[in-house]
Amino acid sequence: MNKSIAVKNIVFVGFFQPSKFDKFFFIKNGLVKEDEILEPSVFSPEVVQFRTTGVSIAILLNQIIIHQVDILQDRIDEIAQKLIQSSDLEITAIGINITWNLSPDESLENSTKNFFLNERNEMFSKFFNSDNVMYGAYVSKDISGGRLKLEIKPQVSKRLHDNIEIARFISFAFNYHFDHDKSKNFDTLLNAVKNYKNFIKESEEIMSIYG
Repeated sequence: MNKSIAVKNIVFVGFFQPSKFDKFFFIKNGLVKEDEILEPSVFSPEVVQFRTTGVSIAILLNQIIIHQVDILQDRIDEIAQKLIQSSDLEITAIGINITWNLSPDESLENSTKNFFLNERNEMFSKFFNSDNVMYGAYVSKDISGGRLKLEIKPQVSKRLHDNIEIARFISFAFNYHFDHDKSKNFDTLLNAVKNYKNFIKESEEIMSIYG
């Protein structure tokens, strides 16, 4: 059974002005160095989008997305903290997203049935009990002033140009969600970002259940 992290990103939701975030802003505030910014890059009044060898950053009118590109250069939490501290942002929420992909030894039908089927659930036993059924799960809980939402889904990946199947796996999408009260300071959001590596550790502990 193989498993790996497919996605790590931190998303700010709110109201932003991309025009405020020119190349000099990121350099001046120590988010990136000038020679780290790769081409092509976009710095316009409507959108900012660039990448380094380690991260990509996109700023839209309603979102800021800091995405890890290189697994060996995991510093998106450091960038997110500096961004919060160095600018007057209208943030309404933050999401810390960690997605694992699990490739089971058995078929998706058999493995998801073994993992997630609740035979006491009347809906499953009456309507979803054939051999071709795939199962998933959704769970959530309060955590560190926010809410962890874990969505588990079987996935079949196909090539776009010819629709040929290329991979089957189970996606475990961890979303650590934190709302922001505008009447308060950014301490809750900063603490959430500072807990980034603890959230990764928790996701690793959960994934250890599956081999």
